Amino acid sequence: MCFANLLINLESFAWNDLTIDRSSDMENLILAVDEAINHEDQIFGHPDCFNYKIEHCFFHDILYFDEEERQVFTNNWLSNDYQKALIKLWRSPTPKLSKNILEMDLEPGFIGANNGMIGCSEELLLDRYVSDILSWTNLHKNYVKSNISLHLNCPEYFKRFYIPSLTVSANQINYQIKQSVFHSLFDRIDIPKESSGEGKLHGEQIHIHFYDSKLSALNIDGTWKHGGFILPVDVEEQLIEWGFLLPTGAQAVLSLP
Repeated sequence: MCFANLLINLESFAWNDLTIDRSSDMENLILAVDEAINHEDQIFGHPDCFNYKIEHCFFHDILYFDEEERQVFTNNWLSNDYQKALIKLWRSPTPKLSKNILEMDLEPGFIGANNGMIGCSEELLLDRYVSDILSWTNLHKNYVKSNISLHLNCPEYFKRFYIPSLTVSANQINYQIKQSVFHSLFDRIDIPKESSGEGKLHGEQIHIHFYDSKLSALNIDGTWKHGGFILPVDVEEQLIEWGFLLPTGAQAVLSLP
């Protein structure tokens, strides 16, 4: 599954004081919604969206304030563009009318999926909560991190959001390689050295060396540091278990002169 299911967090729109300028939160939310829609994420409304009462009216009423009403009730921070963005969010609920992430996780069709909530606030530090581009990206990053098998089912999605990192220490891997625990093609894994205050030396990545005919080395992001060859299936499986991405397509083999 290469998309997320996003349920509107109705509490994030508890705008009892409509004069508070929420422009910054709205700008962040608009970017997140656009990114989600472009990625074909599914957005679902809260079942109480259309009768959600705030202090002076139903929230749904402010979606259709005219210019004079926006000026009177919101000091004009609520622009017509923000209203359009909110209307875009006011959607149909899930089939079983989930109201929160716990209910959504248990609803048929959403079990085990990439479920999250979306709303207007940078202050709500909730698990799997989207309010801007960063939190939207993190929702997908955390999902692929917990579902490594997506590298087979959704390889492009996986490579976009997966941040390669070792699942065990390099010392442990090298020790087991020396003990011949793994395939004989494995030589050693190297951690890039630190330069003087400038991060990794020459931009190097964690990489692993092989005993193939070219003495190839593969970076943890799936690119060849040098050489390149067709990896046996059991070598691929072990690399994935360690946290490596695998070479794909035209990058599968890179022969250097």
